[in-house]
Formats: sequence, structure tokens, C-alpha cells
Amino acid sequence: SFVHRLAFFAYGDKGDSENALKSLLELWRLEPTNQTLQAQLIVELVKINKPLVAIPIVHTMLTSNPGDPVLLKQKWLLTLNAAQASTDTMARAGLLAQAMQAGENMVRADSTKSDSTYFARQLAAATAANAWPKAVEYASRATQKFPNNAEFWWLRARAEQKVGQSVMMQQSLARVLTINPKYPNATVLLAQSWVDMNMPDS
Repeated sequence: SFVHRLAFFAYGDKGDSENALKSLLELWRLEPTNQTLQAQLIVELVKINKPLVAIPIVHTMLTSNPGDPVLLKQKWLLTLNAAQASTDTMARAGLLAQAMQAGENMVRADSTKSDSTYFARQLAAATAANAWPKAVEYASRATQKFPNNAEFWWLRARAEQKVGQSVMMQQSLARVLTINPKYPNATVLLAQSWVDMNMPDS
């Protein structure tokens, strides 16, 4: 462990954050219950700003600490960042799916993590992946938890539109307009939905 610690500091002095991180990971493997080392690893993971390097390391840490809420959150954020940075369409789709699953695992381990930021990011991931049934699921849960958030109702309406749930979409749009009568494009989409259902008089 002394050798790994020396390597960590040596790589750090050289500015080689990737190898410093790997040395720290080897040190942590020798002491997997060392919470100080785990916290230090998480700090280094954030600093490295290379999510594709960091994700396997977090996965390794989760193998030893399954259900750890801090590690689960790091995996979620890192996977979202990797998806956002990816220029490969197929790789991005895979990362978005992983990110959504990582987010679900996180809130399953710690329900307090299912805040408005969580739902906003999960909805953005589902939308980017064209995973509209997932978007409906997240938006439904978001509007249940935050019933006065017009943005979540709007996103729910758009997702319901994509999966062909016209009546549900109209109900969601009605909620949007109840919360904010001037919500951008809500009245336009509602009117268009009546036209699409061949009910222009409505």
C-alpha cells in the first residue's frame, strides 16, 4: 500500500491525474472498507473530467459497496456526462440507457435523491434517447411529486403525444394552463390535438 500511495503522489506531482487515480484505486482495493480512501477516490473522479475512464472505476467500487448512495450518484452523473459528450450515435444511445438505469438504481437506494433535478435529468435523457415510454413514466412520477410544476406537466404532455395518448396529453396540457395560462406553446399544442382528433369545434 505504501508503494501505491507513493505512486499516487508522484503521478499527482506530474499532473498525470489518470494514473494517479489508478494508483489510488489499487490502494483502495487493498483497503476496501477505508471510507477516507473512498471519499478521496470520488474527489479524484470528479477532478479527472474523463467520464469513460471514471465509470469502470465507480463500477469496481460498487462491486465492493453495492447500494452505496454516493457511488450510485457518481455513476449516474458520470454516465450522463459521457452520453452528453459522445459524438457516436450508437454509443450515445447505450450511455443514455445506462444513465437512466443508474438514476433509477440511485433513487431505489435513497428515495431522497428523487428531487426535481433528478426528474429533469432523467426526462432529458429519455427525450434524447427517444425513449418516450420512459419519458412518460418519469414525467408521471414527477408531476405526482411536484404537481404545481408546469414544466413537468408540459414534458409529460409532449411524451404522451409521442406515445399516442391524446386524451392524457390534453389533460396534462390543461394542468399546464391552469398553473400558467401563458405557458409558451401550450394552447397551440392543445388546439392542434383537437384538430388531430377531428374535433375542431372543441
